[in-house]
Amino acid sequence: TIGMFNILFTSLPPLALGIFDQTCSAKTREENPMLYKTSQQSELFNIKQFWLWIGTAIYHSVLLFWMPMLAMKTGVSWGSGQSDGYLILGNTIYSLVVIVTCLKAGLVMDNWTWFSHVSIWGSIVLWFLFLVVYSTLWPSVRFVASNMAGLFLIL
Repeated sequence: TIGMFNILFTSLPPLALGIFDQTCSAKTREENPMLYKTSQQSELFNIKQFWLWIGTAIYHSVLLFWMPMLAMKTGVSWGSGQSDGYLILGNTIYSLVVIVTCLKAGLVMDNWTWFSHVSIWGSIVLWFLFLVVYSTLWPSVRFVASNMAGLFLIL
C-alpha cells in the first residue's frame, strides 16, 4: 500500500511541470518562431543535461536513504514502548521523498499556476493525511495496517 506513493503522491507535480509550465504565451511563440530554435538545437536539454539530472537524482536518493538510516542507526525507544524499526525508517524516507520530489518540481518551474500550487502543496498534504488515516485505521479496521498502528504519532 505504501508503495503506491509514487503514483498517488508524486505524479501530479511532474504533470503540472510538463503541461502548465510555460516561459511565454502561445501568442508570443507564434509571433517569434526563433524561440523554438533552442529546443530544436538541444541547447537546453542534451546528453550533458541528461546526465546532470541523473547525477542529481542519484545524489538525492543517496541522501534521502543514508541520512535517515544513519540518524536512526543507534535506535530510539519511545515512552509508549515502541521503538524505531523498518516502518519508521521507511515512512521517514517516503515522507522525505514526497517532499523533495514536490519541491524539486517547484524549483524548476518557470511559471506557477493554480494547478502547480495544488499539485505540489496538495501532494505533500495528501501524503501526510494518508499517513494519519492509514496509521489510525487499526484496530477499528483490523485487516488494515495492524503493524502501523499509531505510526504517525511516532513520526
